[in-house]
Amino acid sequence: MEVIKTTTKKDAIKNKNLKYFKYGIIIIIFLVIIFVAYSIISLYINYVNIISINQSTPITLTTTPTIISLNGNEYSLKLLSYSNITTQAVLAITKLPIFVNPTMLIQIPFNNFTDVNLSSKYSTLRIKLSNVSNNHFVVDLIPIPSSLLETPTVQRILFVNNTVPNFGTAPITAIKPISITTNKTTTNKNITSTSNSSSTQTSNFDKAENLLKVSTYYPIMVNYTKMYANESNCTATKYNNTYYNLEGIFPNGTDTYQNITAITPYKLTLNITNSTPSLYDAVYTAYSHSSISNGIALIITMNVISDDIISSTTENAFLSTNSISLESAYMRENRIGTCGTFICSSSKGC
Repeated sequence: MEVIKTTTKKDAIKNKNLKYFKYGIIIIIFLVIIFVAYSIISLYINYVNIISINQSTPITLTTTPTIISLNGNEYSLKLLSYSNITTQAVLAITKLPIFVNPTMLIQIPFNNFTDVNLSSKYSTLRIKLSNVSNNHFVVDLIPIPSSLLETPTVQRILFVNNTVPNFGTAPITAIKPISITTNKTTTNKNITSTSNSSSTQTSNFDKAENLLKVSTYYPIMVNYTKMYANESNCTATKYNNTYYNLEGIFPNGTDTYQNITAITPYKLTLNITNSTPSLYDAVYTAYSHSSISNGIALIITMNVISDDIISSTTENAFLSTNSISLESAYMRENRIGTCGTFICSSSKGC
């Protein structure tokens, strides 16, 4: 007797699913081939144009992508927009290959910087907008060792998945604008304001003070303020004797009391100002007899609405330092006692 094979509905569905599975495997293999080819081609095309960021590096940006290398990874960096009203640029930076990594939109005020975390939860790159002219924007790219545990400027960073937006597209406006103005007004609780919003200003000033006190810089600046004030007790005789006890010789040349006291700050003051109802700056100013170390030493920018510390910038006397290096220097200077600041500022250091 002849056996007739029949195909049930269940078998038909099974065969159909198997067919789709095979098609899926083929598509995945095809996409992997494209991905590998794209990575190889991109690496080959851009290799000669890759800029390695091993130290502070100025780069001129346009809407054409620039390829940089940082900590063993390559990134595409391009200008998206610039506002003459807010004097802020928006940049896009994406880890290569572009289509599998999110794009980071970065907002940078002119003559200011944004710290970004490209490969860590801590900041790995500082981007400073230093020059603007005729659609050419010069940024300084400064690598930040992850060991410093610097917090990124998250208020100026927005992630967009998979694609770099075109110039002027909607995602840019999704970043909360941050206005930077040069005409700042000082809020002083001891001054009675004629404005109807005086109580709000005072409240915001209190918030700014509270924010400042949780900054890592605050206790360090308190110590530096006291230390600079105490250095008025350091006489030429005391300095020379302390120097001799530490180095075995008396100071000479640039290390003399006259030269050292000319370049070392003798006072540090704090002034809290606001540029907008929400943005406040804690400005520490160092006073010395030299233009190198005289002037603004530290600016801590705070948003009293979002209750965040946005950025901390060191200048002049504290240029190229951070909270860790400043605290370490203070501990060494304080250990010496009177004249410690002057001794540590000498060529011998401390």
